Amino acid sequence: MGYTRFLEWGFKKGEMPMGSFSYDAGARVDVLTRLGIIYYFETTYIHTKSERARSFAEFGDRTSSHDMDFDWADELIHTHYGKKWLDHFIARRGLTLTPQDIKAAAEGAVAQIRREATPADRQRIEELYQTTMTRARELAAQT
Repeated sequence: MGYTRFLEWGFKKGEMPMGSFSYDAGARVDVLTRLGIIYYFETTYIHTKSERARSFAEFGDRTSSHDMDFDWADELIHTHYGKKWLDHFIARRGLTLTPQDIKAAAEGAVAQIRREATPADRQRIEELYQTTMTRARELAAQT
């Protein structure tokens, strides 16, 4: 949904602030922690969806507000099933871990990737962010 909305707003793919750090982090860890990376993102950032839905509504962008509301429900389902799968694999392996333990390991793996970002990587991300926010402000002012 977000990708489609960015295109509809006139952004080009190169202007979209996308990264692969979670994918990169997953390539370095065991499969249970890899599943935990998804669970980490779903549970950690779920609250941002309702905040974004509210912001879009305040801007008068009903489509994006609806998309964020839908995405919130989608993330809630992911969180539910993520915990279910983690519980399943923990029990199957006879481990004494909890989904929160795996979430912590996943967070650590993602944090490690972020620490390894070079100054050039950080500059590119900051430039993309500033470009995106400038463009978003221009678009919001037009509505």
